[in-house]
Amino acid sequence: MVEPSRHYLEKIEYERGIRLPSCIFNHKGINTLDKFIKTKNPDLYSYFYKNFERYLDTEPFSILSSKLNEKRKISEEDIKFIKKLSLVFNIDPNLFFDYLGNVFYVTSIIDTLSSNKEIPKIIEISSLLYVFNVMIELSCDAIAQFLLTEIKNKNKDKKFTDFTRCFKDKEHPTIGKTIQTAKRLTFISNQEETMFYKNKLIRNKISHANLFFDEKSDKIYSTSGKEYKVEELNYAILLLKNFMFELLLNLNKGETDLLKSIKLKFNQLSSEFRRIGRAGPCKKRMNSYCFEWEKKK
Repeated sequence: MVEPSRHYLEKIEYERGIRLPSCIFNHKGINTLDKFIKTKNPDLYSYFYKNFERYLDTEPFSILSSKLNEKRKISEEDIKFIKKLSLVFNIDPNLFFDYLGNVFYVTSIIDTLSSNKEIPKIIEISSLLYVFNVMIELSCDAIAQFLLTEIKNKNKDKKFTDFTRCFKDKEHPTIGKTIQTAKRLTFISNQEETMFYKNKLIRNKISHANLFFDEKSDKIYSTSGKEYKVEELNYAILLLKNFMFELLLNLNKGETDLLKSIKLKFNQLSSEFRRIGRAGPCKKRMNSYCFEWEKKK
């Protein structure tokens, strides 16, 4: 049976088309959220955010923060692109948590594969190909969300219908269409200098060719017949990883200490709910709030 908090969260996510960051909380946090979310009591919400570190798994934040401090090689064009993305306003704040979790996920897999020398080569490379595809999709999805928000901010929906209609049924545009749209919005001035264009393996992925590893030849092949060295895959993953970390850093306003930033944001949320709790009419309205799915019962 799904616990009530997970049930409510799934309903909220479906209704709003978002993903709430419950994944960053430990089991105790989810159980506490389970109790609090049903009350619609702003004072309890304020308490939860104020004391969020009791319910948080801090290891992912520590690992990512240390990696954000590392030097990364990234093109000037990609840096400009990332800065323009991070300046988009009205972006859903849940995107930050979602993206943070995704970056930690792929980083954990890459680190595990690189540190375990006993993994057979075919499993290692096949896993890296999977990670490569995941990284492409995650990067594409995040960039597309920024561009969609920018289009809505500037009321350019009609001009970019070929892009916006790709979001139906919770899908997102291909990386090729996403980069083309970024260029039309002047987020990119020199497409040839971007990470998504310069790397041959990524360009091949954009053309929807499947990739597989042949252990005998120690090479990677596409269904179109092209072959690549394993070093090219490693380089492609490095480029993508650098891009993802740079974007995460910019989303966090250039601050490498992720936990510090989240503490600041959660304290602000705690203060907001405390103010609601002290304002009688606001508290009453929140207590009486009825979600759409509750109205249908």
